Amino acid sequence: MKNLLVHCVAVLAFLFPLGSSAQWVSTNGPEGGDVVAFAVSGSNIFAGTNGSGVFLSTNSGASWTAVTTGMTEEIVITALAVSGNNIFAGTDHAGVYRSANNGALWNSADTGLSNTCVTALAVSGNNIFVGTKGGGVYLTADNGASWMEVNNGLGNTWVNALAVSGSTVFVGTRGGVFFSANNGSSWSKAAGAGLADTQVTALVVSGAAIFAGTQQGGVFLSSDNGASWANVNTGLGNTRVNALAASGGTVFAGTQGGVFLSTNNGASWAAAAGANLPDAPVFALAICGSTVFAGIHAGVLLSTNNGASWAAAADVGLVNTHVNALAVCDSTVFAGTDCYRMFLSKNCGASWAAVTGVDPYSWTANVTALAVSGGTILGGGDGWVFQCNADGGAWDEIGDFAGKITSLAMIGSTVLVCVEGMGAYRSMDGEPFNFYNGYIPGSVTGLAVSGAFVFAASFSGVYRSRDSGWTWTAVNTGLTNKNVNVLAVSGNTIFAGTEVGGIYLSRNNGASWTKTGLQNKSVTGLTVSGKYVFAVAADSGIFLSTDNGASWTDFSAGFANRPVNTLAVSGNTVFAGTSAGVWRRPLSDIVSIIPKNLKTIPLQTRLRIGASGSLHSGFMLNYSIRSRCIVQLGIYTISGKQVALLEQGERAPGEYAVKFDGGAIPSGLYVCRFQAGNYQESNRLMVAK
Repeated sequence: MKNLLVHCVAVLAFLFPLGSSAQWVSTNGPEGGDVVAFAVSGSNIFAGTNGSGVFLSTNSGASWTAVTTGMTEEIVITALAVSGNNIFAGTDHAGVYRSANNGALWNSADTGLSNTCVTALAVSGNNIFVGTKGGGVYLTADNGASWMEVNNGLGNTWVNALAVSGSTVFVGTRGGVFFSANNGSSWSKAAGAGLADTQVTALVVSGAAIFAGTQQGGVFLSSDNGASWANVNTGLGNTRVNALAASGGTVFAGTQGGVFLSTNNGASWAAAAGANLPDAPVFALAICGSTVFAGIHAGVLLSTNNGASWAAAADVGLVNTHVNALAVCDSTVFAGTDCYRMFLSKNCGASWAAVTGVDPYSWTANVTALAVSGGTILGGGDGWVFQCNADGGAWDEIGDFAGKITSLAMIGSTVLVCVEGMGAYRSMDGEPFNFYNGYIPGSVTGLAVSGAFVFAASFSGVYRSRDSGWTWTAVNTGLTNKNVNVLAVSGNTIFAGTEVGGIYLSRNNGASWTKTGLQNKSVTGLTVSGKYVFAVAADSGIFLSTDNGASWTDFSAGFANRPVNTLAVSGNTVFAGTSAGVWRRPLSDIVSIIPKNLKTIPLQTRLRIGASGSLHSGFMLNYSIRSRCIVQLGIYTISGKQVALLEQGERAPGEYAVKFDGGAIPSGLYVCRFQAGNYQESNRLMVAK
């Protein structure tokens, strides 16, 4: 047994070369995305988003800037409130953040907050109240330095809304409204007109009137400080109320079907006149002077005349769009997003434009799949398929389906469509789609075309068709994990990404399959560009192989915990569709972190410590093995205590790169131990911060 000790000093804080750009950066869109909370502080408007933190506008919504420093990378904002010079942000599962400088820096402020699923915030003098999912109400009197639970008499602890009227605090819960006149020391239940057992989703105070929006029952009104309530829904076209706001004598209701307003204390309601996208679900409302802001799936709507007319806000800089699918045709990048919206960019993501022809009023549908064949683009969503040419002109509908489209493909004049839970459909020469899934005994999840063959991924393995989808045959020899999510073709090689089992490949049109070097991962995306094969692994990052899957390199630094849904390559740029728009990175930067292929010389089993990295992004430990064996790679103290296990498991012959983040361990001398079968190697590693 060979035991080699090599002295290697790695100063993590200074290893990354100056001027390197090997990181992912956000493009300028697509702009929009879920806006679910607002707060107004003077002329500053804060918008809370579902997954990208907080954005700030200082010019009435004409442009926005992300203000998330101090928050986690991917954070869901559920509520915002202003107290003096402090801005408070309630989050889903991350407690409360506080900023004393208009969002420039946030700090966690949840000491004593045992339930961190925040749903609502309200300010009453020096007191700040927080509502939570299942934890009731918490109170702070010291600007969030500490919190205490105040639930005495609160019969339902799932809180949806908070509001303050004078010295009385109101709580909207899944079981009606409760109120307290003693700063939450005790609570009493409101009654009247069936409100006692109604799920209350929004509260607002307008003069002496208190309005409660509900899950299904519309709006209720109390004129006696909550002692009694009456249902006030005349003219309210949608009774699922998500948000309420009041300005002067006007009350606004944000519903699942647009904005409604009342100028007579709820006696009657009218749909907001002239609103763009009037049927869009509205999740948040705020008023700043004569301007009313409405948060929707696609960003912000606003009215500059107290609701008399509405228009879409510019949303410049507000990048929170959930991107489900990407495709490249020539130099144009197409992005399929939530809310039935398609975007394209002709300048490498510098700007994005909405694609026309898709119904903008169908806000419950999402664009879930894209495919390119020649100069034709196919787009699929929740129950439909559209087609357009490469210039991104208007889209034409070519098929309706009773389910979500999961994958699309074209082979000649034949269009193949996968529908979630239903299988594969086929249309030839523009004829109506027909169902051809009788040969695939499972839900079809992906399609790929290789020459004259079409391959279908399913939860029962891979199926192959020689006749453009008329008939299918199982081709699963060697495929030990048959839960296949996605397929891709590179030359004569077919890759299959599986659930938990990693990636398999076939070089004989599916007759047999072998494991690649990326194993034991849930692979949800595969993209091929020339010799480069990219893989998206759920909760594990993005990987690249340049040797047909023998080895893979993780290059997801820069995303933190943000999930990546899809990848595409255009020229020298790799694009990633995420929960917050499209990100990009030069392909040359990605390739530069991959060690040189050792196949030009006899492959040796050895460990090499990379010469570049950073304390925050980590740096690479590279190893190669010449035969299949069990590999273990770890970091240990000088006394032999393990501090990090980086690799463990069976690996195929090839080269591998493993990222080591030294930021979690103290400065000092460590040992990096590598074992591959009977081979052992140890390198001393100095961590200096």
